[in-house]
Amino acid sequence: MKPDPAIDEILATRRKISAEFGHDPRRLMAHYIELEKPFEREGYRFTDAPVGEAEPAVLNDKPCKK
Repeated sequence: MKPDPAIDEILATRRKISAEFGHDPRRLMAHYIELEKPFEREGYRFTDAPVGEAEPAVLNDKPCKK
């Protein structure tokens, strides 16, 4: 397989972020949940639906209407 500098950079960044949280998935997810909060306050919605279900697990491009 041919080396891909972009993929190598992504993997290095993921390893660095993981190391910051002691490679503990619970601490890492808690960090990501905290990062979502400002977006949720602005009306953006994150979904917990499994990938492949009705909605993809991504940030919607427009705030939800209340």
